[in-house]
Amino acid sequence: MKRFNQKHLDEWNKEGGVLITNFFSEKEIKPCRQDMDLLYGDRRDPTASPKNNKQKGEIGSVSPDQFRNFDDMPFACSPALNLLALHPSLIELAKAALGTDSVHLYQSHSWAKFTGEADFDQDFHCDFKNHTLTVPSQETSQRTINCMIYLTDVTDELGAIHYVPLSESEKICGDARDPFGSPEVQAPLKEKEVSCAAASGSIFAYGIDVYHRGTNLTLPSGVRYTLTASFKAA
Repeated sequence: MKRFNQKHLDEWNKEGGVLITNFFSEKEIKPCRQDMDLLYGDRRDPTASPKNNKQKGEIGSVSPDQFRNFDDMPFACSPALNLLALHPSLIELAKAALGTDSVHLYQSHSWAKFTGEADFDQDFHCDFKNHTLTVPSQETSQRTINCMIYLTDVTDELGAIHYVPLSESEKICGDARDPFGSPEVQAPLKEKEVSCAAASGSIFAYGIDVYHRGTNLTLPSGVRYTLTASFKAA
């Protein structure tokens, strides 16, 4: 049974991102969550309080502490986590989104976040600065699709990713999008941000030319496990 539909693809093409809830079953996700516990569980401090390192007027910034538990595939755990990014349904989605019969998985990362480990609030940015050598093409088959897979429930208290649909960001920034999101566009972008909070097993698929940001974990003893999977046409 197909795990996505034409509405999802239309949203991806129009807005540059789409949240697909319950893409994976609990049976598929549970062993991956156990792998994440094996890799990162001992780094969690359940007594830690949420951090707030923001300067006045700042919505956040990217910092090394946010990537303390961030690793490249392959992972030192069971096949479950290592193979999830290569799930046939995920590959099918990537092919459909990019309009091609063949795709490559060009990167996959495990990412664990714990409340109090860092201030996870980021400013708005695009990912093409660390995915490609050039700006993304407007040709569909030359684009990439990045999927953030939720291995735990991700609420706004647990650091849900926020993004700005292309129809809104283009009104603010035009076609020329600074990948680092210049200071003058941060507040206007925040007014148009959309939360991608969703249950475990959901995915957020987005383009690397889409403005988005990580948000802080504020729930006491909070845990957020995700896996990224990035595809391009072969």
